Amino acid sequence: MAKISLQITTFLLVLSILEPNFSGATPHRFLASCEPYDTLKSDKTLKCDAPDVCCKAGGVYDLYNCSPPLMTSTPAIMTENNFADPADTGGPANCTNSYPGVNEKVVALSTGWFNNQKLCKRQIKITALKTGKSTTAMVIDECASDAGCDKEHSNQQPCRNNIVDASPSVWEALALDPDTGEENITWSLL
Repeated sequence: MAKISLQITTFLLVLSILEPNFSGATPHRFLASCEPYDTLKSDKTLKCDAPDVCCKAGGVYDLYNCSPPLMTSTPAIMTENNFADPADTGGPANCTNSYPGVNEKVVALSTGWFNNQKLCKRQIKITALKTGKSTTAMVIDECASDAGCDKEHSNQQPCRNNIVDASPSVWEALALDPDTGEENITWSLL
């Protein structure tokens, strides 16, 4: 009886971590198990190659040094990054000190998941919730959740704490359109 009770308690705990509207219209809100440690206020609007994530005058952005806990299949939000274009990345990838080829399947992880380069060059499996398709990609960079709105970060806002920033070839392999901006995914270490 105690074993069944423990299993039910564990199941309820996992459910409490996920927002019931996981597949709904607010994909960026479903993970809240790590809180911001500070905020960053932008004093001016900064131009960047991705206007929807450029820092805006008076914008206040949460800063994180953590990410939600890793699970067997970790829920996340996938965004798009052209790692081959220096203007989109702010510099070469942290793990390789280079720019990958345009057809390479690579990702950057939010600061907490990147964990001070501990996941550098690790392969991960990504599954798109919309299409059900999966692919693998190599972790090559950090999507900074603890900094932004400066030249080093291409004048972009800090990453949220639950981001897998993926190259266009990852989006293509998952049969997703990068113009949507964000997609719900799960990912796991291989």
